[in-house]
Amino acid sequence: MNEFPCVVGKQALVVLPTYNEKENLNAVVTQILEQSDQIAVLVVDDQSPDGTGTLADHLVLSHPGDVFVLHRKTQRGRGLAGVDGFRWACRQDVSFVLEMDADLSHPPEFLNRLLEAASGVDMVIGSRYIKGGKVVGWGLRRHIQSRVANALTRLMLGIRVHDATSGYRCFQRAALNGVIWGEYLSEGPSIVEEILIRLLDQGCTFREIPITFVERQKGKSKVSLPLIVRWIKTLWKIARSRKRL
Repeated sequence: MNEFPCVVGKQALVVLPTYNEKENLNAVVTQILEQSDQIAVLVVDDQSPDGTGTLADHLVLSHPGDVFVLHRKTQRGRGLAGVDGFRWACRQDVSFVLEMDADLSHPPEFLNRLLEAASGVDMVIGSRYIKGGKVVGWGLRRHIQSRVANALTRLMLGIRVHDATSGYRCFQRAALNGVIWGEYLSEGPSIVEEILIRLLDQGCTFREIPITFVERQKGKSKVSLPLIVRWIKTLWKIARSRKRL
């Protein structure tokens, strides 16, 4: 599958990193495309062994000009996949680049709200933790973990964002064009916080809007204790790197 076509005539591109999301991919891509004919999708598959990449190829064929796929061949990692996806997106002639999870935890019906809110700011964060935002389907443990992660991020990075760990966001492509992607430290999910702080450090403006986060119904969560430990270590490295600037 050709990995270097161009998005033509679209206002926005959704970057969709995937790893073993075969059960959710068709539904999430279909729902994204239903929101607007001005939105295209880039599936960034991280060598999924379950056939997600093959399904993505079929979606490209069934939605020509609307769906694209980037098959990663190098080292796996959520952060590395995100960086590759954003690099690809920055080469496209679109005004906005969005990111979201592929497991339907980020309902696609909020995409247009994110785009509408992007007028006049560099990025919009879909927030669970401002008035109107909420989480559906979590137990007490997950709520505590998320709140602690947000508090830790705000403390370590010194930022005033209600939902600093949200991966449902919209960026002005022009803002992303100023990013030096080769300098990123994150190989895992800490890429979400690292992109946020790097853009804030560049003087980018942001806005938070309320969203509903829905616990995945199909597939397995990627969250694990080793992943959390690596996330904390990388967050610490990001904080230290900022102090040296």
